[in-house]
Amino acid sequence: MMMFVSYLVRGLSLLLVAKSMDCAEKCIKSADTAIVVQVCPQTKMEWKVAAEKKNCKSYCSSFQYHCVMNTWRNETIEVCAPGLQIVGKTCAEFNFGGSRIQRNGNMNCSKCPTSYASINSFQYRECYNHKESVPQPILTPEDTTQSAPFVKSTQETAMNIFVSTYDKNESSFLHQSQHNTQRSIIEKKQFIIVIFVVVIAVVGLTLTLTVTRNLWKNHMLLQMKRFCGGDKSQEMKGESKEKRDVTDNVNLLTNTSRAPLTTHSKRLTEKQKDNLINSIV
Repeated sequence: MMMFVSYLVRGLSLLLVAKSMDCAEKCIKSADTAIVVQVCPQTKMEWKVAAEKKNCKSYCSSFQYHCVMNTWRNETIEVCAPGLQIVGKTCAEFNFGGSRIQRNGNMNCSKCPTSYASINSFQYRECYNHKESVPQPILTPEDTTQSAPFVKSTQETAMNIFVSTYDKNESSFLHQSQHNTQRSIIEKKQFIIVIFVVVIAVVGLTLTLTVTRNLWKNHMLLQMKRFCGGDKSQEMKGESKEKRDVTDNVNLLTNTSRAPLTTHSKRLTEKQKDNLINSIV
């Protein structure tokens, strides 16, 4: 019984440790990090700024920043998800049903390489052409001398739009993230309380069974001692009685043998007296 309880306590302890590790390493779904944005980063610098603000590693060590089209190709989605190698000259997309990044076989990309990492999808603007929020300027020959400043201004405008859109959605996303974190903490506390109650119950049951067993053991030992002690006393009484009977018999025999000897001695003495008187006469 004690061995069974010991194994049970060890098993519960291992379960508690495993659950704690699971809670510590548990990742939320990628879909919970997804927000709709008006425009995705268009340069490496913009991508780096957005990735730092999103801070995907804080949700899960395997998450990476992505900004891709959704499955219906009508919205751009900013999301934290594990990276994927996109093959076959196609574009990357985010699937809400599967909560993952995947290749879109219906969206061909002539300028995409045969294989590329999903986090580098911003380099292939062909995948975003139908959802461009900021149109590329059409330059005329008269605007040739102003082309460089105009392009620079357009890039700055796109960056400002991207940052403002991100800030707009940041508050709602942080609220949702805090809610998920609090829920995870509550579930962890509830699990710890349940394990603690179970351990206390097992320890209490073990102590109760141990005390009960010891009491029953002592009771049985006492009964056995009484039984054995009664038999010994009866035996001793029987032996004492036998000794008394033997002693009485010995005394009786001794007294019986002395009586005839005394009578015989008296008879001899009277006969001697008679002989003495006759000799004198």
